[in-house]
Amino acid sequence: MTRLMKYILLLIIAINTYGLEPHFASKPSLSPDGSKLCFVYNNDIWIVNTDGGKAERITSSKGYEGNPVFSPDGKYIVYNGEKNGYYAIYKVPVTGGTAEEISKEPISIADWYGDEDALLGVKYQIGLGRTFFKIPLNGERATSLDLIGDYLSDLSNDDEYIVFARNGYYDREEYTGSQNGELYLYDFDKKRYTKLTDTPLTERYPVFSSDSKSLFYSYSDGDNFQLYKSDIDNMEKREQLTDFDKWSVRNITKARDKDIFAFELFDELWSYNYKTKKAQKVEIDINEDIYGDFNHYNTVKSMASDYTVSENGKVVAFKYKYDLFVVPKAGGEVKQITKNQPGIGTVEIMPDNKTILFTAIDKGYYKLFKTSLEDLDDIETISWSDDKWIDGILNSGDKTIITYSTWDNGYNKKAYMDKDGNITELSDEVVYSNVAIDPNGTYAFYTTTTFKNWVKHLKAYNFETEKEINLLNFNKWGGDIYLGKKNRSLFIGIGGDIARIDLTEREDFSEEKDNWEPIYKSLKKSEEKDEEEKKGSKKEEKKDSVDPIKIDPENIFYRMKKIVRKDGYNYMVGIADDSTFYYMNVYDNKKSLRKCNYFGEGDKEIIKFGKMDNSFQLQNNGSITYLSNGMLKEFNPKSKKSELIDYTLDYSYNEIELNKKAFEELWGTFGIRFYDPKMHGKDWEELYEIYSEYMNYSYTPDVLGKVGREMIGDLNASHSEFNSRSPRKEVRAIESAELGCILDFSETLGSGIKIKKVLEGSTLKRPHNIKKGDIITAIDGIEIDEDTPVENLLRNKIGKKIKLTIETGDGEKEVVVKGLSFNKQWNMNYNTWVIERTKMVDKLSDGRIGYLHIQGMDGKSYRKFLHDLWAENNEKEALIIDVRNNGGGNTHDLLIEQLTKTSYAIQSSREFGAKRGESPSNIKDLPKVILINEYSASDAEIFPQIFREFELGKIIGVATSGYVIGTRAKNLIDGSHMRMPGYGWWRMDGTNMEGNGVQPDIEVVQSLSQIVKDDDVQLKRAVKELMKQIGRKK
Repeated sequence: MTRLMKYILLLIIAINTYGLEPHFASKPSLSPDGSKLCFVYNNDIWIVNTDGGKAERITSSKGYEGNPVFSPDGKYIVYNGEKNGYYAIYKVPVTGGTAEEISKEPISIADWYGDEDALLGVKYQIGLGRTFFKIPLNGERATSLDLIGDYLSDLSNDDEYIVFARNGYYDREEYTGSQNGELYLYDFDKKRYTKLTDTPLTERYPVFSSDSKSLFYSYSDGDNFQLYKSDIDNMEKREQLTDFDKWSVRNITKARDKDIFAFELFDELWSYNYKTKKAQKVEIDINEDIYGDFNHYNTVKSMASDYTVSENGKVVAFKYKYDLFVVPKAGGEVKQITKNQPGIGTVEIMPDNKTILFTAIDKGYYKLFKTSLEDLDDIETISWSDDKWIDGILNSGDKTIITYSTWDNGYNKKAYMDKDGNITELSDEVVYSNVAIDPNGTYAFYTTTTFKNWVKHLKAYNFETEKEINLLNFNKWGGDIYLGKKNRSLFIGIGGDIARIDLTEREDFSEEKDNWEPIYKSLKKSEEKDEEEKKGSKKEEKKDSVDPIKIDPENIFYRMKKIVRKDGYNYMVGIADDSTFYYMNVYDNKKSLRKCNYFGEGDKEIIKFGKMDNSFQLQNNGSITYLSNGMLKEFNPKSKKSELIDYTLDYSYNEIELNKKAFEELWGTFGIRFYDPKMHGKDWEELYEIYSEYMNYSYTPDVLGKVGREMIGDLNASHSEFNSRSPRKEVRAIESAELGCILDFSETLGSGIKIKKVLEGSTLKRPHNIKKGDIITAIDGIEIDEDTPVENLLRNKIGKKIKLTIETGDGEKEVVVKGLSFNKQWNMNYNTWVIERTKMVDKLSDGRIGYLHIQGMDGKSYRKFLHDLWAENNEKEALIIDVRNNGGGNTHDLLIEQLTKTSYAIQSSREFGAKRGESPSNIKDLPKVILINEYSASDAEIFPQIFREFELGKIIGVATSGYVIGTRAKNLIDGSHMRMPGYGWWRMDGTNMEGNGVQPDIEVVQSLSQIVKDDDVQLKRAVKELMKQIGRKK
């Protein structure tokens, strides 16, 4: 019996005999008297005595269930669920039973009003963000309170106040910056917000005391969130109630009638009694087998996620899910090489057609392993890889190229392994292409880059002298390199095109076909054969000779010719023969396999492939193997037909072991890729030891996500998101369509729902001329009354026709609109927001000041910036550049280049009456300001910092977030997704901008009341500042 099977058996025995301790139970809620505690575990609602004991399951529906809250009388629990395919609110007795759906509206539960007739909820509304709703329990439609709020909120027992936390990060206790969490109070009677805290660190999870005069909440001590108490009228005086040295207090809940509280402490639930000042763990047992079998079984046909084919074309090595396999290319029995779910990276069969090299995760890093077809059970670790992360392996010529990374010296390094297993490093520089080796094994060709200016260098490495030759330099990203059959030319992808580089000068007419040559070759072979027959001997067949490679590096740049320039992205698939090659053209999400000669002539399409076709490899027999939606196929270019590489695979894996391996990969990836090798002062090895033990409880992917995010949070770094794979969906989610307008949920009408705003670009505005205040009385013939859940009428209608009956000032209209996606509506609202601010600036400045907003630091936003800068605002006397709510990207250089151009000459033209003007004419030497806020992040922080360095104008608003790290996306072996912060940015004085946001020259804070009223005081202050600079109009 394997170690894994023993572990699973012991786990099952322990659950059935002793009960299961529910690690990572969440969302606790206390009964009014504090005696009962309900919580979420494995997406179900459970209840237990607060003193601990056996937990009883209250719900067991399919899909997500969460946010449980006790009723004020303690008889019911309400919760959010999605068992019917949409996010809704349900009510169930505390003793269990049938759950009643009380609202179909997608609102998250926050609390229960004291009169027990309604709930307080939170919902994201386009244009306003997270807002509070009052949800009647009698079936009426929920009413928006039109108050900015957040999910971490609580009602006072007398229903006169709401306290809530805004901003902050639950997993970054050390974060200081403009997005730190603060507490706010809303007074219903005075209709006023009060900001309760103003500290550099974060407060979260506020709840009222039983007398509603004090707050209990979490506050970061710099290491962990601790439980604190403060009187509302004296928040600066804090009473610290806990002193946990390892984990943070999160998701605090209160007992309505007593000062008893419960909260999450990482994988446990704890209670706290303020009267006794005692905190204790809630010991919980679950005596049910709620998980079933952790093993998953698959039988699949011809499936693979990556593969390689031996040079003799007889064997395929492939990975499926988390293990490695081999099968004859002709089909047949599949042999499993790895049997422990190590997580396979890449695989190659070496030129001897029997040795298999592959990479797999070992102690968090991808290491290099070797086995042989002669004994697949004998797997050897290549010790050279012990201190390295192996990024990939690929055969080239008679060698295998290894791409690797190290902790100290960066990544994308290259080495090669010869047929005897000896490994030699190729270059000290970062190698960004594949490595092409000529058949004689004389030279390797590859491209490198340097850090400071990102110039690319095409290099040739001589294996005999072990020296590099720099062949040429170029400033576009290069693709893979291929060597022509006659060893005369290289083919390389450059900027989406394909170029041929001749290694020596070609003679005139060198490619002209000599039709006599094959005739004389045939005659010579015939004569040699006759001579052998006369002598009675048989000469051994010679392999086709390969021309020795010659390189003339002088002026090689002029021998580089672009031979493929088709629209879209073009990349090489392989060299077909001594005159032609295959390449793939990707354009408009379509893939076209094409063929042309070495000069780009005779270009023609062979076949179109689908968007799910990938991993194309040209084989020695002229066929092209590829994966089609995960199935391994072989395409014959002559017949233009594809066939399956036929095999059937029976495979099983264990989910707990998979989660552990994914956690290992997450830890290793951050360790080798994080921009700071000192890991922000954390001992990364120690953190692995702390967190990896909790993966023993990773019965679901959710636990992987929780443990992984907690570990990453200890780095206190931005852009460090980690999302574990989604569990298998048991309920299909149904999305609701949008209409191109903002509905007014703050007022419940007897008939219909009022339109709050019609968005720019909506067909409701033009051509239908629908306006603010008009009332939608029916959707697709269904009349709307005070009970109608409007979103429910729009479910599953994105992209479909929706008929609206609308009461307007001119009478009733019936219009048909197309159901919009959330993103489409969001963009419409954004465009409306920009247009409104442009008009505001125009009005306040009497048309003298221009305004532009940069939505993101990307190509599309940059093109809009150019249009706004040179077309829309060309005649303005001053300019406001707004980067508020800009999440970043990488266009700061392009933006600054436009703003710092200066004139260097005078030009004139008779076409314009010989008038003289400066050249270049498109410069913006006029007063400028930049608007920033706490949601300006990443490159939207770098840009205003450079703006300041060039002294281009003042910066107005509030400090940016200090979210300045460059990232790349990465998927882990199990499908989990992470963002990898790999690039840092420092100011010229050495200040790391990560964690240090840009401070404004003029601070203007927009209050929550001003945000609700759309009173843009920051924009008004910018206009005022520029009006002072440009003075009165002459």
